[in-house]
Amino acid sequence: MHILTTTSASLDDLVEPVDLRQQPADVVALSFTDSDLSALAVAAGGAPGRVVEQARPPVHFSRKGKMEAALRRIGPDACLRLLLLVDDAVLAGRRNAALSAAICERTVLQVAQFGQSRRRAQG
Repeated sequence: MHILTTTSASLDDLVEPVDLRQQPADVVALSFTDSDLSALAVAAGGAPGRVVEQARPPVHFSRKGKMEAALRRIGPDACLRLLLLVDDAVLAGRRNAALSAAICERTVLQVAQFGQSRRRAQG
């Protein structure tokens, strides 16, 4: 036998909201992953070294240099573009689980093609 525990609450039971008196922001980001927030920090002009240092969970010491170099090479605009590409793929995979493997494969190929085209343009 399974016993389901339930509770109920109403808006009247909640604590009254408090005004924190903060300045309004130009952008508000809601994210479930630290990698999204890191990419947004770089896209907003944050220093890659500082972004990597503040990452949670922490980046393994052997990967910090490579991650910082990659964030510097990509640049803010491309970082945001790739972030949105991956976020779109995550959403599409959640909406259609049967195609999630194909969506993931397509996204990885798009990221690789993006990197290859940038290397050709730079070299």
